[in-house]
Amino acid sequence: MVKIKDGYVLSASERAEYERQNAIPRKTSGRVDYYFKPQTKYPPRIYVFMDAEIWCDRNRRPMGLYNAVPFLSRPMNREEIEYHHFNWRLCYHQYEDWDKLL
Repeated sequence: MVKIKDGYVLSASERAEYERQNAIPRKTSGRVDYYFKPQTKYPPRIYVFMDAEIWCDRNRRPMGLYNAVPFLSRPMNREEIEYHHFNWRLCYHQYEDWDKLL
């Protein structure tokens, strides 16, 4: 379940959109891909693409990952599927501080 900030009051349109999306059945599976981008003029970083099966190569182009191959792919767990259920945009995470990943 998505956590809504304590004390936040949804407007009527926000409540309607929340209820519309909440009624949509959850996905049964998803994929997470991890990409490594070596140092250029920026520090090296790792990109983590949620719902990787819906990302096409063209959408990874701005990150310089158009022809890249993920170094790790794994299935999404139930908590990630629930957390990203309300995302209607593509979602990725970028890590330059690798301690957060390890």
